[in-house]
Amino acid sequence: MLAAAAPAVISELAVAEDLAAGRLIEIPVPELDLRRVLRAIWDSTPEPPAGPARDLVGHILARRHGPGTRRAG
Repeated sequence: MLAAAAPAVISELAVAEDLAAGRLIEIPVPELDLRRVLRAIWDSTPEPPAGPARDLVGHILARRHGPGTRRAG
C-alpha cells in the first residue's frame, strides 16, 4: 500500500519505479537540502574490493560523474 497519513522523505532510488509509473508524486521543496557526504573506505588497494562493495562504489560514481566515468577513492 503506497498511501500514508503523512508525507515522507525517501531516497529517489528507492521510489524511482513508483514515480515513473505515477503511483507516487514528487513534491519539490526548494529550501530543503538533504544532501550529505558519504565516504567509502577500504584498505591497501586503489580500487574497492571485488564484489558488492565495488559494485556499489561504481554505481555511485556513475551517477555522480555521468555515464562511462569511473573513479576510485
